This record gives sequence, C-alpha cells and structure tokens, in this order.
Amino acid sequence: MSIKKYLIFLMVVIVAFYYIHTHETSFVLDELGNEMLSKLNENEIVELQPWAYHFQGKDMYETIWNIIFWQEDNIGYDYRKMFSYSNYIQSPTETYQKHSGVCIDYTLLTACLLLGLHNDAYIFVIDSKNPNSGGHAFCAVNVSGKFYAIDQNAPITDVDNHIKNFIIEHPDLTASKIRVYHFYIPKDKIYEVHADMFRWQYHPINKKLTLEEKKKIEEDIINYFSKKYNLIPNPKINNMEKMEYLPQGFKKGTYVYQPYECNLHPEFEEQYARWLDRRLSGHLTLTEKYKNEKLEKINFESWKYIWVKVEDNGGSGRIYTYLAN
Repeated sequence: MSIKKYLIFLMVVIVAFYYIHTHETSFVLDELGNEMLSKLNENEIVELQPWAYHFQGKDMYETIWNIIFWQEDNIGYDYRKMFSYSNYIQSPTETYQKHSGVCIDYTLLTACLLLGLHNDAYIFVIDSKNPNSGGHAFCAVNVSGKFYAIDQNAPITDVDNHIKNFIIEHPDLTASKIRVYHFYIPKDKIYEVHADMFRWQYHPINKKLTLEEKKKIEEDIINYFSKKYNLIPNPKINNMEKMEYLPQGFKKGTYVYQPYECNLHPEFEEQYARWLDRRLSGHLTLTEKYKNEKLEKINFESWKYIWVKVEDNGGSGRIYTYLAN
C-alpha cells in the first residue's frame, strides 16, 4: 500500500472512530438490560396501567410531574436494602405494593407507568468507580426532542443537568460511563416491549433563563396561588428581602424562598407552582417522613397579597414568594 493510500485509509478509520464515539450508537443489550426487559413485561404493564391512567395530564409535561409527585408521597427510599448491597431488582408491581425501593426499583416502576401511558421510556444507568456501589439509575422521557429526568423527587429537569448535580453529590459516579436503555412498544404491537441500548454523550449546560422566560414562570406561579388561595398580585411587595420597612399601606409582610439546583424550563407552566405549594405548605415526601424531617408551614389563607420573583443563576437559583396584608 502506498503512503498516500495508507494516509487516506488512516483518515477514514479516524473519522469512523470519531463518529461512533460521538453519536448515540445502539448495541446489544447487556445482562442488566435483559433483566430490566424481563421485568417490563406485558403482565406488569397490564397490572399497573389502570393506576397509570390516574397520572394522565393535559400533556406529557403535566403527566411526568403527576408521576413524580405521586412517587414522593407513596414510594419511600429503602435504605435497608441499599446498605445490604442486594443486587435483587424488584418488579414494578412489587415496588408499588411495598411502597419502597432503591433507585433501580423506582426507575422500573416509572418506566412501567410510562409504557402504560406513553409506550416509551428511557432508563439511564451511571456506573460507579467504587466496586461496592451499584452506581445510579433513573428514568427519563423524551418530549419534543428534549430528555427530562424523572428521579424520585421534584423538581424535574433536563437529563444532563440532573446527571451533573447527582455526580456533584456522589463523586464516585463516572460521567463518561452512562448507558441508556430505550424501552418501547411498537405501534403495531400490544404490550410487547422492545429495547435498544446506547451510550449517552454527557454534555451539561447551565442554561440561564431569558427575561421573557423568567417572567412567564413568575406569572404562572402567581396565577396559581392567586386562584387557589384568593390572593391579590401586588408588585409593590417585590424585593421585600431588601426593604428595611414595608411599603406605605402595608401592616404586615413576610417572604420565603425555595432554592433549586437545576435548569428551569418554562414549558412546565404551573408545575413549578404545584411543587412550590407543596414545599411551602409543609408537605413532606414519604422518605422525609421516614427520616422525621420537618418543613415550616405557611398558611396562605391568612394573607391578602402575593408576588413572586425567580432569581436564576443558570443551573441554580431561588424562587422568592412575598406575602403581605
């Protein structure tokens, strides 16, 4: 082979290698994928589908938040199982009946509900550098080309941002080793689940909200609380945390803020308001109840005026709620 032909051949190999390693390339299911596929079968979907219909919202954005709120209230994290280092994976109905499980159990239950509603679900698995750790798994859904993570607790955010924050909390996880299992039911089949597998190209972006996006989220939250608690929007009480005195005419006021570590997405409309309402009303997840945690409770009915401000830093921030009489 001449040097010229050799160089051309080498370039083709390099380009092919680059393409394969920078694109979602399907490959044969591994042992874990086959085990999960065996659990996501027709019997499981049929068993849970009547319950899955309870979560059907006006669109997929509302549906996935309905699922995550239900899981917060009804499925507790099984720390006993986690510390036992058990490799046993519960079936979706088993997790549903036990009201507890570890990450892979939450994941399969979520995927089963989605397959009953949406005929489509993704399971992400992040490997760990620690041989004693099983890594982490979570379920996700593709809505209009964007992947959202549904992982045990609200708020819901995009997959890459979710992975970034989880790795910060669990540095033993390896961002370069993320497997994705795509479970789906073809249109011409009934409950016959198929599965593909590919690598995920992890690329987190701390997206900062535009002024228009921030305003939309603020308005959605204000409208939600105004309708539910008969509160009157009043921009005069905005930035109360910076005031030494209340504006003239107001006798009493307070403010609280809910921190977040994720990208906010305006397409979730009133879902952030529902999440905020739960947190500010002192609503605890089942896992928090197991741990005897407490939240300060706000009585919105004792207030007359409201305003909301989103302080977004791109991937993190605070949602301020101002109340006054």
